[in-house]
Amino acid sequence: VAEACGILFVTGSYSAALKDPSDDSFAVKSNRPDLLLGTNIGLDKPVELGLQTLEEMNPLLLQVHVNVMQELLMPEGERQFRLWQNNLKDYAEQITVPLVLKEVGFG
Repeated sequence: VAEACGILFVTGSYSAALKDPSDDSFAVKSNRPDLLLGTNIGLDKPVELGLQTLEEMNPLLLQVHVNVMQELLMPEGERQFRLWQNNLKDYAEQITVPLVLKEVGFG
């Protein structure tokens, strides 16, 4: 439907495919060459994985998502958000497609 209507289709978090390269659920463009595609990855992932995502998915844009509430509630949560801050700087400097910062986890 997205391809037929010329609407951007954005995948879920590509982290699953990075963990399991045999996961083919992200191969949405292989049979849909005209699909306007975006993908996303958690901002906790280093920019190297973001670059790998771009190489494997060839999206028009990359969303990086953050889940503030999860970090605040988890005992092992990173409450200073320094990792996100450092990663966001790296993404902004190295990612060559439009970058979108997206907050998730609030229903």
